[in-house]
Amino acid sequence: EAPEARLRLVSLIPDQNVGALSRADIDLALLPIAVFPEWIDCQPLRHAGMKLIARRGHRRLARNAVAPGETVPLELFCDLSFALYSSEAQMQAIGDRALAALGRRRRVVLGAVSFSAVFAAVEQTELVALVPDIVIAAMGRRYRVASYGAPLDLAPITVGMIWHKRATANPAHRWLRAQVAEILRE
Repeated sequence: EAPEARLRLVSLIPDQNVGALSRADIDLALLPIAVFPEWIDCQPLRHAGMKLIARRGHRRLARNAVAPGETVPLELFCDLSFALYSSEAQMQAIGDRALAALGRRRRVVLGAVSFSAVFAAVEQTELVALVPDIVIAAMGRRYRVASYGAPLDLAPITVGMIWHKRATANPAHRWLRAQVAEILRE
């Protein structure tokens, strides 16, 4: 639809998204909705729940008779080895905070800076990962993974677009935001 358009997809450290918008290093960011400075415009796009993914035929899940779509028992969940998406390759995230509230821990053995790396690791090993369901919907068909319920009370996140208000009325930027919103609606 826009043969002259040029796009660059970049991964940013979460706390640097706002600065990158301020400096005009980026035009648009997709991330969980939070409290942003007043010079940022925001459009909520989708709510996302968290699910566990594992390779199809995962031995421990099969041995414990946990079928795809079922919730993994807490004891087993805590005993599995996890891959974790983090733009900074950290080894803790939302799932760890929820487990800590229950006095529990999980074993994260791989921190990766892209969801593609997480899915590839899960597909090829006995690792599992806790990821947003909208990411599973977008990437799950490309990888031989199955999804399961997590035994944690994790509030859904709202994923949205943010941009600098200076671009709000720009026709090209409006068009790009509409395209991104439509893709994410699907």
